[in-house]
Amino acid sequence: MHFLIIDDHALFREGLRTMLQSLDNELVVTEVDSCEAGLELDAGGASFDLILLDHSLPGMNGIRSIRAFRQRFPATPVVVVSASYTPALVEEALAAGARGYLSKSVNFSVMYETIEKALLRTPGEPLMATPPPSAAAVTLTPRQTEVLELMQSGLTNKQIAQKLGGSAFTVRSHVSAILQALGVDTRTAAVSAARDRGIL
Repeated sequence: MHFLIIDDHALFREGLRTMLQSLDNELVVTEVDSCEAGLELDAGGASFDLILLDHSLPGMNGIRSIRAFRQRFPATPVVVVSASYTPALVEEALAAGARGYLSKSVNFSVMYETIEKALLRTPGEPLMATPPPSAAAVTLTPRQTEVLELMQSGLTNKQIAQKLGGSAFTVRSHVSAILQALGVDTRTAAVSAARDRGIL
């Protein structure tokens, strides 16, 4: 068996790969951090039994990426794995050809069970693993959202303060609140998490 994982979060890729290989030590896993890199694998004649695709990635992402992988690897089921989980996103992904849609909020055992079903490739209901009811939605203030958007551009706290007409101290407070709300430790992780959740 050969799986392809496409996700820009290295720690998530590592965790998912480790989980899958612990349950099947003969499983081969290829990891890439972008859709463009994944699509290039076709040029080398690569084939996969399953593609696990993050919905929100830098560059090509979303519905366009699902359609691209379904066209490039027509015999391979594509399962979306994303921190963003809404009925509209799920419906769009399935309509674009995804075999299933998994929330990153579910535990790995639930994720693995769903992945196993995806490999059956038999017609039937779409495969989904929904986030637990306790998963809290992230709510940012309008100012925090502005700061986050400028963080995405790579600006420092001082540069953000100049843009917004405030102090660097106030910006640091906003950044700390953003990291806490998203459950991450770094600015880069905050931007990635915000993309996954559809905030950016």
